[in-house]
Amino acid sequence: MAAPTGASADPHRYASSPELPIPDEALSLFRTSSYLSSLSTTALVQHIIQTRDQVFPHAPYPCLGSFRFLMPAIHTCGPQGTYKALLAHLKSRAGGEEAGAPPKKHLDLGCAMGQDTRRLIVDGVPSDRLVAADLSKDLMDAGHAMYDDASARERIGGTKWLVCDVFDEQHVQRVRDEAREDGGGYGSIYIGSFLHLFDLDEQKSIVKTLDGLLSHHPASQILGRQVGLPLGRSVEEKQGKWKGNQSTDRAYRHDIESFKQLWGRDWDVYVEEEDFGGRYGDGDVASRGSTADHATKRLLFRIVRKSHQNV
Repeated sequence: MAAPTGASADPHRYASSPELPIPDEALSLFRTSSYLSSLSTTALVQHIIQTRDQVFPHAPYPCLGSFRFLMPAIHTCGPQGTYKALLAHLKSRAGGEEAGAPPKKHLDLGCAMGQDTRRLIVDGVPSDRLVAADLSKDLMDAGHAMYDDASARERIGGTKWLVCDVFDEQHVQRVRDEAREDGGGYGSIYIGSFLHLFDLDEQKSIVKTLDGLLSHHPASQILGRQVGLPLGRSVEEKQGKWKGNQSTDRAYRHDIESFKQLWGRDWDVYVEEEDFGGRYGDGDVASRGSTADHATKRLLFRIVRKSHQNV
């Protein structure tokens, strides 16, 4: 199959088919649909390719071109036990939290196809406790088509899907309003493959926005992962025009220490580094052939609001 418009100029951004076999962890997201569950492997792969190809010209991110979006990643972030504790909190009955516990409302910011939001639903989180937001409505709509949400409305229908340019205060306010009745903010926020799209000043601005979206209860947390480098530095970012109207064509790739400095003193920052590769779909198709290819890292993190802040 030929690469769709937008991919041919940079063949490293686009793979014609996902790597097979697709892991069960990714397939589980398709099983919420009785229609998709009935498809043969060949037919499901064709559905995945066709849906991806329709949206790729509008959002030519490497994770989309390489099918990395198929694999949710929220469960990999933070120290061992982080995801299990998050699930227990989000699944516990309303009003059952101890005094001072974070609200039971979760935001997936930069949700793309919504695979991490769907992972939470598959793992039993009530859909009405989840909000997913992205700059690209095309991506979110493609996610609805990819996972056949129309036939899984009873299970996923409570989730709010919002268009949000993180640099547009009106957009951010709409996202903030969705958590207002749950204690004034989100108890947890996931930002997967998000911050690394922006330059350092933009990242500092986004951290302030996240601070305003997150509940001020101690133990409210931000989870995520992103591309990093052994030594943090600014790099050219070819995806600039898909990041928001105010964004630049530069991005800052952090090392562990520079990432901690980004957050400052009001947060407990847990971050670990791993080589970028070795797991399903993790080949960085955006940088193959680059002399820096061997140096690419992944940072996985958990950011927790310190308890000394006012609540």
